[in-house]
Order: sequence, then structure tokens, then C-alpha cells
Amino acid sequence: MKDNIFLSIVIPMYNTERHITKCLESLNNQTIKDFEIIIIDDGSSDESYKKAKEYLKDKTLSYSMISQKNLGQSVARNEGIKNAVGRYILFLDSDDFVGNNLVEKTREAAYKQESDLLLFDYKRVKADGTIIPNRQQTFESFKEIKEGIDVFYAYKNNEIRLWTSSLIYNREFILKNNLKYLADCHGAEDLNFIFKSLMKAKKVSFIEDTLSYYYQRVDSLTNSPDIKKNITVVNAMEDVCKFIKKNSLDSKLEEIIKTEFTPEHIMYQLFGYINEENKNEVINYLKEPKIKTYLKRCKYDTTRYGKKAFVWMKFACYFPSKFSSEYLKRKG
Repeated sequence: MKDNIFLSIVIPMYNTERHITKCLESLNNQTIKDFEIIIIDDGSSDESYKKAKEYLKDKTLSYSMISQKNLGQSVARNEGIKNAVGRYILFLDSDDFVGNNLVEKTREAAYKQESDLLLFDYKRVKADGTIIPNRQQTFESFKEIKEGIDVFYAYKNNEIRLWTSSLIYNREFILKNNLKYLADCHGAEDLNFIFKSLMKAKKVSFIEDTLSYYYQRVDSLTNSPDIKKNITVVNAMEDVCKFIKKNSLDSKLEEIIKTEFTPEHIMYQLFGYINEENKNEVINYLKEPKIKTYLKRCKYDTTRYGKKAFVWMKFACYFPSKFSSEYLKRKG
């Protein structure tokens, strides 16, 4: 029966008519079918909904399709949580895909260890289908179940990779802790959810296998023409700080978010956004008091980002016009 299934796969969809079929094919090819698909069409103006419906209509997969006006993927994912009945939840974007054994591998591990979260590896995929090699990563120190806070620090120290679709969540754990994606947040909303989950999780387990694939779209958010959406990474990180205070967690966590993750993600978004046409807009954002404050607080001595990134942050903070010109010159 549907309410006894292992995994709910929540797929927010917005104008991905060229990719949704490949995403769904990867689910249809699963070695076991102990899952449901929940597609939330976020006001697509192309043929995404039609393509998905046509692909699924003659398949034996359990699925539902929900339409909403364009409210963003955070709202779409929250809608998926409300409608999910699986014991665990995977959030999968409609232009990404998974390995054929994802459900089989994660079910075996999750049921064995009764985890709050289960992590696995992923790979990035270029637009031409080429797999991008990952830097070497080992779960050697994560053979046993860990507390989520240990995983947070491992990620901070670049010991492990994390991404939206490289972990599954126990649905009861999400509901018990009232975890939701931050509405109106379009940048780092995934990290916001992951961080809050890790800070509450008592049992996190790991699979070393690569089970999901992150498609690198040229029209992704970091190449978006809307700087207002890009810079909501600040909202995402500030919301994590509020969560830390509300739950009376270690204040050192808040300091890490403010001095390491926030400046890092401000720069990540600006590096992907800036070009000759919009550089004045970037300069104006760099002059905003809040942005300057976070960039001033970036740390030289950190395992999160390198010394080169630190120099760029300081350059952007104190000399925004020169930063823009120099970065674009080097970018070519």
C-alpha cells in the first residue's frame, strides 16, 4: 500500500521541459520500486507539465502531480513534504537524476540503522553529459552513525560534500522538528534546510556510493539575471542563525555561519552573476551596509575557503569598483 512505502521523491518543477524526462527515466529504472514521486509544478510556462504527464501515464510508478502558481522551489518542496507518505524523503530537482540503485541502496541502509538522515555521494554533470571528477572524499571516519552536528563540522572543514539530493530525511524527523524550506529564499535555501536538519539530527548514517547526479545548467541561479534572488543567500544564513538562537544551540555555530558561510555564499553568487552589463549593480550591492558587514567578518584562518577567496572578499568589501573590473578582466 502507498502509506507503507519507503521513499517519497519530491520534485519541484519549473520550465525544465528539456530535462524532466531524463529525471523521471532515472526513477523508472530503479532496481526496486518502493517509492512514490510527487511533482510540484511551480507555475511552468513551457511544456514541463505535459512532458512529465506523458512520460508517466503508461508507467507503473506511483506518482502525483500538483500545480501551483510560481512561488519558488522552497514553497514547492514544502508542499511536497505535506503530501509525502513515505518513511523517508528525497528532494530531487527536475533537471537532475539518480543512479538506478538509489532506492535499493538507501532503503537497505536506512532501515538497518533507523537514521534521521542518510548521506551518500554525488557527482556533477556538464551540459554535454560529461561527468565532472570529484576531489577525493572518504567516509572513513563516518563508518558509524554520527550526530548531525559532527557532520556539520565535517562539511565546514571540507571533509565531506553535501547537496540537496545527496541525502534522504526521515519524514517523522522532519515533522517532529517542524523543518521547512525558507519561503522567498532562492539562494542557499538547500543549505538552510540541511544545516537546520543537521543541528537537530541525532543519528546520521553514510553510504560511500555515488547515487545522484547534479546537472550544471548554464541558466542556473548563479547565472541568473536577478541579483535580488541571488543575494537571498544572506536571508538563508540569517535564518539559520535565528534557528540556532531559538533552539539554544552553541553560539559558536552562529559565529561560523556569520564569518564563514555567509561571506562565502555572497561571493559565490556574485562570481556567477557579474558581467560587464551588470557590474554597476554588483558594485551597488557591495556597498550595502549589510553586505559590507559580512564581508568584513570573513576569516583568514578557516578550513571553509582558501586564502585566495579571503583576498577576493576583502577586495570586494573595501574596493568594490576595482574588484569588479579586476575580476572581469581575469574572467575574460
